[in-house]
Amino acid sequence: MLSAQNLSVRSRMTLEEQKQVIQALVVTAEVMGGEMTPIAARVFARDLSVYPFASVMRALERCRREHAGRLVLKVILDMVDPGRGWPSASEAWAAALPALDERETVVWSKETRAAWNVARPVMLTGDKVGARMAFIAAYDRLVGNAKLNGCTLSYEVSYGWDETGREAAIERAREHGLLGNGRAESGDARSLTDCNDVEIETSLEVDESGVASLSSASIDRKNK
Repeated sequence: MLSAQNLSVRSRMTLEEQKQVIQALVVTAEVMGGEMTPIAARVFARDLSVYPFASVMRALERCRREHAGRLVLKVILDMVDPGRGWPSASEAWAAALPALDERETVVWSKETRAAWNVARPVMLTGDKVGARMAFIAAYDRLVGNAKLNGCTLSYEVSYGWDETGREAAIERAREHGLLGNGRAESGDARSLTDCNDVEIETSLEVDESGVASLSSASIDRKNK
């Protein structure tokens, strides 16, 4: 399958904006019944500086109103994620399954594609349960890494060889807002930052008893 990708550059916060975020972090932690040291607030602000200032401030407001518990970075990242959030691992797995048939055109996120690259060799052995477990573990890691690095969700098209099904798949993706209205080719994926350049390739190793085990290594994935 051929893949269409798109990169974009995210503006970092200014130093003045980061100072305001530090103050807001300290106040938010206190309002939520805890406390945050200035050093911890500076670390949080640095990690959040890849996001737009207004988005972070809105996320902190949501934390004060909606979250019960300690103010931790993951909570803020979940709140600050603009637009659509990443699909759950189960949703991504369902979206990836058609890719087992190389006739099918699939519209998926970079993280879904990378996780499928992990799961597919297991799936081909007939172990659907093991493949799903491998997919979920890889997908959750990739999405977590993307959020931590200030990335946002993007979609791309992997074209199957059945030309008659391509337009239908692309049209469904457009109806769900996953793709823009231009031609679905290189550069048409809707957004944003490319986070997971180094992905995972798996291989199956069979021991003397005939039991297959999964091994992995980080590589730059090449699409078919």
